[in-house]
Amino acid sequence: RVSQNGDIAASESKSDAADAVRIMTIHKSKGLEFPVCFIGACEKTYGDFFNRDDLVIATESGIGIKVNDGFAKFDTLPLIAAKTETKKAEHSEELRVLYVALTRPKEKLVILSSASDWSKKLSALSSKLRGEPKLDPYTVTGFTSYSDCILTPLLRHPDAHALRNKAMVDSSICIPCSTPLKTEIISSYDCEETAAQESAEALPDARILEQITERLGYEYPFTALNGVIAKRIASNLNAGESSTEYFASKRPAFMSKDKLTPAQRGTATHRFMQFADYEKASKNVEAELQRLLADGMLTEAEAKAVEKGGIERFFGSPLAARILAAEKVYKEYKFSCSVPLREIHPEIPEDVAAGETLLIEGVADCAFVENGELVIVDYKTDRVSCESELVDLYKDQLGIYRRCLSEVLGMPVKETVIYSFRLSKSITVE
Repeated sequence: RVSQNGDIAASESKSDAADAVRIMTIHKSKGLEFPVCFIGACEKTYGDFFNRDDLVIATESGIGIKVNDGFAKFDTLPLIAAKTETKKAEHSEELRVLYVALTRPKEKLVILSSASDWSKKLSALSSKLRGEPKLDPYTVTGFTSYSDCILTPLLRHPDAHALRNKAMVDSSICIPCSTPLKTEIISSYDCEETAAQESAEALPDARILEQITERLGYEYPFTALNGVIAKRIASNLNAGESSTEYFASKRPAFMSKDKLTPAQRGTATHRFMQFADYEKASKNVEAELQRLLADGMLTEAEAKAVEKGGIERFFGSPLAARILAAEKVYKEYKFSCSVPLREIHPEIPEDVAAGETLLIEGVADCAFVENGELVIVDYKTDRVSCESELVDLYKDQLGIYRRCLSEVLGMPVKETVIYSFRLSKSITVE
């Protein structure tokens, strides 16, 4: 709201305004011009200008407050003066804003207003007309909407017969005006009747209707691919896509004896196998463990959680001997390769999956070259009771390892092996 008699600021000019339909507030339109303008919702009231606050501060009248005598509150003379000044300032601002709206169009102005009972509305407005050439300030101050400001003077136009007939007043309130005017009140019934006539006469274009039906009936030919992930992790391709290795990964660390979850203890063993020097570890696991701890490869908690007994049994196994004697050893080898979609998702129709591939990424715990062929080793710390559990869980995963590593390293895979630290056994997976 404006506390001074200043004008509202002009809006910035827009370069694209000449060739566009724009919706904006009246304030934003200041300084702009358009061929045709619409002013909507003119019946909306300004608000409660004569506010009911107990304290009002006005520029000229000062501070006005209500007085409480212990039984009731009543307005003081300063409060009434402050409210009157505020009300006058608010109305002045609304009239300036309306002036801006009425002067924006260059060719045509459309003013929209509605009422539940036009006869009652126009009668109330006409009762404020006294016959004077100009509306008195008291009447203008009583306006509560742009509709009041516009319709009240229009009632006095010589051509506004429709408005005066609705208000049931004669032409004695008219004042001379040379500008012609055509007035008409459209009821909601008239609008509904006109819309019904138009809809009855309008026939659909058969060609457009056919196009709409065809487009709405379109079926996406690759619906079967919905939900298929374009990139997969090899470790998630095992049967059932679940592993007992991490069945307690969400167990709070404070519930574990060494402050690590079972999953974290399994990870500690894997980290030892990743960073350990197999030659040194085969001779002294404890010494190699201390070296990794000193080098920051393992934390103290992880070093304590490493299953040293299981690792010592591994390095005493025939599999470890083969690794130590290998031509080349790959530890924690990262790979990625593209696989035809139907190899992973055989349930997808062949015509849909044609040409589609999946990107498979993974990390092999260990792979070594033996007589020009690869042997892939996957270390597992799962809590299982027999070999068949591990085979059932990881057969698909190792099949992907076999396919991808053979392609990436360019040599045939001789054997895929699961080594279980829990069972201290090497398990060959066909």
